Amino acid sequence: MSSVLREFHNERPLFSPAAPKKQKYKYDNGYRTVQFVDWYHRWWFIVIMAFISPLISLVLLITSPHKKAHKIIAAAVAVLYMIVSHFVLPLLLSHYFFKPDLPVDTSLSKEEYIAKCEALSAEEFYRNPEKYDGKFVKLELVVTKNVTSLDYYEPTCYICKSADGGEFEIIVYSYLLDGDQNLLPGDKITVYGEGAGTGSVYDNSGALCRATCVNMAYMILSSKQIENSAFPFGTCCFFALHKKLAFTSKMNEYSKNNWISPC
Repeated sequence: MSSVLREFHNERPLFSPAAPKKQKYKYDNGYRTVQFVDWYHRWWFIVIMAFISPLISLVLLITSPHKKAHKIIAAAVAVLYMIVSHFVLPLLLSHYFFKPDLPVDTSLSKEEYIAKCEALSAEEFYRNPEKYDGKFVKLELVVTKNVTSLDYYEPTCYICKSADGGEFEIIVYSYLLDGDQNLLPGDKITVYGEGAGTGSVYDNSGALCRATCVNMAYMILSSKQIENSAFPFGTCCFFALHKKLAFTSKMNEYSKNNWISPC
């Protein structure tokens, strides 16, 4: 009986041996000791993840058992790469290779462009945005507000009104083909451009302005508008002094001509 049990035990053991554990990668951490590093903490995987997802690569690097100095250097390189690849490189590529097409006709010379523009009043252009959409127009306007934009692709924008004192507002997008020119509120300008339908902008105070738009290709700065139809203070003083001197001169001349000798 005992011999039968012994043979059965030898042929079929009661407890099967456990499967051997898979050993991790041995890595010298620089402190004369050996550590076991998971595959996702090894340098080759961290470098690959740096190209796929720099943020995940940075997390793996921080949680890895590598030497502290090596982790700091690699983290600095990863952050620099993330900034360049996500911000600097797209901006450079868009600036030099992916420039948006200008919404004004660049195939004409300045003289040909101006000759094609139809002179319109601000009221006529304001009331018919669809009629003059894409048409060459000439407008006499006065700048009332500047609109500052932080968007790289957004052009300089001005809110203008009719030069004859009308209340019809026109939104002017500056796409000047002969060089940028800064304008100030009160500047009287002659705009040569193309109608751009109706649009909306926020001025520097945050107020919304919705009006008929024009894409300005060329511009002539006529003059600076005088506020409230009044002379500046210096001009008034000059005329007052001039009149006083003239009056004094006439009085002196009158005194000489009508001089009476004393008794």
